[in-house]
Parts: sequence; C-alpha cells; structure tokens
Amino acid sequence: MLARKLIMWSSINLLSLRATPIPGALNLGADLMSRGNPQYGDWTLHPQVVTQIWTRFGQPQVDLFASRENAQCPLYFSLRDQEAPLGVDALAHNWPHALLYAFPPLALISPTLTTVRERGLTIILIAPRWVFEEWYGKSHTLSFQCSMTTILSFLQELLDKGKAFSTIKVYLAAISACHVGFVDGPVSHHPLVRYFMKGAQQLHPVSKPLVPTWDLSLVLGAVSQPPFEPLSQVEIKILSLKTALLLALASAKHISDIHALSIHKQCTRFTRDNSRVILRPNLAFVPQNPYLQCTPLELEAFCPPPFSSPEQERLDAVCPVKALCTYTHFPLDC
Repeated sequence: MLARKLIMWSSINLLSLRATPIPGALNLGADLMSRGNPQYGDWTLHPQVVTQIWTRFGQPQVDLFASRENAQCPLYFSLRDQEAPLGVDALAHNWPHALLYAFPPLALISPTLTTVRERGLTIILIAPRWVFEEWYGKSHTLSFQCSMTTILSFLQELLDKGKAFSTIKVYLAAISACHVGFVDGPVSHHPLVRYFMKGAQQLHPVSKPLVPTWDLSLVLGAVSQPPFEPLSQVEIKILSLKTALLLALASAKHISDIHALSIHKQCTRFTRDNSRVILRPNLAFVPQNPYLQCTPLELEAFCPPPFSSPEQERLDAVCPVKALCTYTHFPLDC
C-alpha cells in the first residue's frame, strides 16, 4: 500500500522515478551475494539442521573449517583467523581421534576425505552431492588436480548422455570453481575446453521458439472480462498490468521506449474527448543504450462510445487509450 501511494504521488509530482545503484559500502545487505561473498569460511548451517545432525550422528568435538562467528564446536581450526583455538589451516595439523565436523570449501573436500581415510578418523562432512566426484572417485589422485584429459572425458560422457548444452556449462563451472587450474588459467579458459564447448554448442544448439507460446486472442479475451473489467471498479494493480500490456501491444515498442514514457502532464496529452493521446518520452530518462532514440507515441481510441455493435464494445474493452486515461485519473485515496 505504501509503495503504491509513493508511485502514484511520484507520477504527479515528479518527472520520473527509477531505481539507481548506490555504493556497495552503503548497501552491504543486498550487495553481499552479488560480490562473491560470504567467503567459504563464513557459511554455516541453520541451528535446527545442526541439532538434527547431532541427534542422528552424535556431537562432534572439533570443527575443522570455521570462524569465531560460525564455529559449531568450542574447538575449531580456522581458514584465516590466527586466534582460532586449534590454529589456522586444519590440513597442516594433526587431528584428534574424536568425532570431527567439517563444512569445507569445495576445493578442500577431496584432501579432507583423503586425510580422514589415511588416518582412520570419523567425520561429519557437509558437502554437495557432486556427480563429478562420484564419477572420478575410482582414481587415486585428487579431483581438483586432475588432468585435462580427465575433465574432457567427463564432459564428453555428459554429451554422449544427451545432456543439454546449458547443463554441461553448469558442470564445467563447478569443476572450474574447485580445480587448481592450469598454466593458462582456470579450467574454463583452457583452449581445449573452449574448443570442446564450442563443438558441444553446435551439436546441441539452444533453440528458441519463433512463435510465442501464448495466444494473443486468448489474452485479449481475458483482459476484456473481470477482474480486468469494468475499469472503473478494478484495483490499481490490475489496472496497471492491463495498461502496460495494451500499450506494449499497440505500440510494438522496445522495452526501453516504454520505460521512457511517463504520465506526467508534460509528457502525456489527451484530446478533450479522450479519443487520442500523445506520449512523449521523459527527458530525464537515461536509457542503458546511449544510442537509443526514444520517439513520441501517438495512439487513437479504437471505438469510443456510443457503440453501434457488440464488436465495437469488445474493442473498447481492449483500447489502450481508454486504459491509460483511466490509469492517469486513478484516485490516490483508493
């Protein structure tokens, strides 16, 4: 309700209202995931999940990869905190013969399991179920250090199984994130991998349907009936959706052109009988493409009343000029 009132007030008193980026230092919450954080050592399980695990498998004594904020045990190794009770880098220390707990970075899963097997330890390991690890599990070497031949063999097997190109890309991204890489850089940048992915895309091209999957006549029929009609009784949300749809269909304009439109009185002009409207782009609007020229839009009403036939009345129900006029004069206190 508050957002709707703000939008309606802005449409009358402001030339435009749009979202703009702010510095990450002022937007820590929303900016956290987009910048690649939190770090591996900052991840933690929900307390209820931890309780269920402890109940089923027992209470571990040492957390191998933790920090002061997310440690599940009083004793823990840290990835970078020098003040951790047991020190930094668990793989560089001896581990006690007690029940251990680990939520390691992906690249450390293999060496963690290797250490556990070699020393005969018991561990509760939190890790994704990774198909590549299972496929590669018969090898005695570490998956994050495997050869290019092994990686290409795995990708080829996915291709032979008929996996979509997008699926193979996901597997490659996961491998690249965990692998130590090669001289030329990460796995995904290796020339052989690039050649393979290019060939895979040619064998399994991403097809885009040329015909819309929705029926225009069905949509127009739906917006001619409740809850989209009568316009004088619909909610602002329903009215907004219908107006935007009809303007997009009638104008066939690019989304940036439509985004540049405004119902401000300097941008939108109706004739006295509301049979025609001229929409001029908001001069304050800055398109993402600086070379894009937003042009004015002029629309005429389909069949304004009085009606001489049911067909004219049907056309009036899907008239963008009528919908826009109703939207423009929608009362703020509704």
